This record gives sequence, C-alpha cells and structure tokens, in this order.
Amino acid sequence: MDREQTLKTEIETKFGNVKAFSDNIKVPYTTVRTILERGVGNARLDNIFKICDGLDFSISHLNPAFRTETRELNLNLSRIFETLNSDQQADVLNYASQLLAKQSVVNQTTEVELTENLTETTKKKKKKKK
Repeated sequence: MDREQTLKTEIETKFGNVKAFSDNIKVPYTTVRTILERGVGNARLDNIFKICDGLDFSISHLNPAFRTETRELNLNLSRIFETLNSDQQADVLNYASQLLAKQSVVNQTTEVELTENLTETTKKKKKKKK
C-alpha cells in the first residue's frame, strides 16, 4: 500500500471521509484531496505534519520501510503472545501500558531525521521524473 493509500485508509477508518477529516484538522478539503491524489511528496511539510497529527501517528508511518518492518514485528509479537498463558499475557499488556505511559515525549531528533529523509526522497523522485 502506498503512502497516499495508507493515509486515505486511516482517514476513512477514523473519520469516515476526507471532508470530515479536513474539517477536523482545519486544512482545506481540496488540499487534503490533492495530497491524496497527487502524492505526499508534492505536499508542504506543514500540511503533512497536520495530517499525521490529526491521525495520531508519526510521519515515519509514511515510510515504506517502516511499514514493512512494523508488519513483520507485529506478526512476530502476535506469535509470541499467543504462546503465553493468560497470566503471562496480562503481564505483557501491563508492561506495554507502563512503557506507553513513559513515552510521553516524542523524540524530536527522530522526527527531524524522518522529515529530512522524506524531503530527500521527494527530491530524488523529482530528479528521476526529469
């Protein structure tokens, strides 16, 4: 699934449609629709940040490598979790909740690096088109 389809799926899952989402994040509907149609790489970063914030996920979710690694990690975690007894599963869930509580501050360095990578990827794509 490409980045635009990932966004559209998330938007429709969480908000029902693009219009409701654009109203919620205070970005014009036509802007969001254009990003979904023409591509994330052609969009202004501030709009991408608003979209990701509105969907409550990091910009790294738009990186195809991240999605593949996450999918594989989720499969492995699911397999492990299923082999545990119910008490152990409860312990894992409790520990995960504790970790999430500690993770209240986003690592800004990572966000900057991801933004730079996204910008670099966009530039490379534009060079290839020429």
